[in-house]
Parts: sequence; C-alpha cells; structure tokens
Amino acid sequence: LVEGRNINRSLLSLANCINALADRTRKGAHVPYRDSKLTRLLKDSLSGTSVAAMLCAVSPSSDQYEETLNTLKYANRAKQMTPPQVPQRQEGEHNPLQEQVAVLRELQGTLVHLAQGMTPPGAAPAPQPHQAHGAGRRQGRREREA
Repeated sequence: LVEGRNINRSLLSLANCINALADRTRKGAHVPYRDSKLTRLLKDSLSGTSVAAMLCAVSPSSDQYEETLNTLKYANRAKQMTPPQVPQRQEGEHNPLQEQVAVLRELQGTLVHLAQGMTPPGAAPAPQPHQAHGAGRRQGRREREA
C-alpha cells in the first residue's frame, strides 16, 4: 500500500514536470524536477539534453476505458512538451599538438631575443658553460708557466 502511494506520488510529480514543460504560456516557469526521485532520474531526458521515448500501455477492453483515456491524455501532454532552450557550447577543434608548437615557437623567439640582448654586436661569443672537469685549472697552470 505504501509502495503504491510512493509510485503514484512519483507519477504525479512527473505529470507536474510534463505539464510545466508542455504549457507554452508559461515560458521560463519553474519545472519541479526535485519533487521525486523519478523526476530527478529523468531530468536529463525531460530537459532536452538527451533523447527520450514514452511507451503507453492501452487496452481495448471497455472496463479499462478510463485508464486508457487517461494514459493517452498523459502521452499527448508529453508529446506537446518543449524542453527549455539550453545554449549549446560551441567547441572548436582541439589540437593539442598545434598548441604545443605555438608555445614552443613563442619560447624560441623569446630565447633568441634574450640571447641577442646579452651579447653586444661584434663581440666574441661567450665561452661554453660546460667544460670538462679540471680543464680550467690546467689552462690556468699553463698560462702561469708561460
């Protein structure tokens, strides 16, 4: 009995969401997605960010006429609903290799600019920083002996 009550409450919340989305006169009105677990689960489908389909079980039996009629009315309201317009993000093609090449070219240009600023025009290039270990001591001793 309690479970049936909860199912009916969830279906009523779903009907409220569908009514809010189907009512064309209330543009931008609040849609109660948080009223039940069912509407929270179906929020993406109802809001237009995914595709949804509704199946209706109808019966040709005369004793099920009221249920069939209510089901068809419910489906018709669902068919008339228009999801709110959500702006789509425009993403261009993302090419990380081109971005890295552009960054490397920019760094190379900066390095060349800095290197040109450090050596005055016409001057001899600066000595290499990586000399063999002890090479400076031997050269200094030879200069002292000469």
